[in-house]
Amino acid sequence: GKNDGSCWYARVEASAEHFLDVSSWPADQIVQQIVADRIHIAVNINGFTKGSRNEIFALRCAPLQVQFLGFPGTMAAPWIDYLIADPVSAPPEMHACYGEPLALMPHCMVPTDHMQ
Repeated sequence: GKNDGSCWYARVEASAEHFLDVSSWPADQIVQQIVADRIHIAVNINGFTKGSRNEIFALRCAPLQVQFLGFPGTMAAPWIDYLIADPVSAPPEMHACYGEPLALMPHCMVPTDHMQ
C-alpha cells in the first residue's frame, strides 16, 4: 500500500534490500518490473480482500505464486500455485475443498514478533 507515514511502513521499507512503492502503478507496469527484477516467487497476502491487486497475479508475474497469511481461505484461482497454511487454518478434513495445493506449515503459519 501507499506510504501512510507509520512506523510499520518505515520498518518494512528499511528492512528490505530493495524497496519500490508501486501502489500507484498499473498492473502491467508492476508485472514488467517484477519480470525485469527476475523475481521467482510472488506472495499474495491479500487474497480477495480490500485493496487486493489480484490482476498482477492473474498476469502471471512470477514463475511461482503463492497465497499466504492475509486471506487463509482458498483462492480457487488458476494463478495461485500453492496456499501456505497450517492444520488450524486448513483442517485436514477440509483439504479437498481447496482449489490449490496446500503447503502446510507443521505448527502455525502466523509469524509474530515476540519483542513487541
